[in-house]
Amino acid sequence: MRDDSVAFVEVKSWERMPITELERVVDARKRRRLRLTSQAYLQRYPVLATFRRRYELLFLADGGRTVRHMTVAVGE
Repeated sequence: MRDDSVAFVEVKSWERMPITELERVVDARKRRRLRLTSQAYLQRYPVLATFRRRYELLFLADGGRTVRHMTVAVGE
């Protein structure tokens, strides 16, 4: 949590694909899964339900030496 938001973060590590191409894996299915997972979490911890939700992806490459961050809009 930071300020008035709670972040849901997914970490991906793929060595077979250039890190610049990884953003393409965030399709509609992935966005839906992120949204549903956060909703299930907030049902379990309702005290966090008043916070604004953020969805973040971290892409790792080169054995974790290269990191790329992406904020995702999942459509609440």
